[in-house]
Amino acid sequence: MMQPVINAPEIATAREQQLFNGKNFHVFIYNKTESISGLHQHDYYEFTLVLTGRYFQEINGKRVLLERGDFVFIPLGSHHQ
Repeated sequence: MMQPVINAPEIATAREQQLFNGKNFHVFIYNKTESISGLHQHDYYEFTLVLTGRYFQEINGKRVLLERGDFVFIPLGSHHQ
């Protein structure tokens, strides 16, 4: 399994940080123990890499469990929560 470049101990406090903001591509780091967002979509691509823990994400009506080491790509315009 591929190991993440950013290790979880390096992200020790809850935060949201924007690293890049382009036309169709944004980079954020989220470190949260809980997060709830309603169904929404973006005009940019979304990539998620789970560093620790696990959570459920719904993408275009399909609910998936994501765990440490999982990576998901959400195309622009896809409904997710």
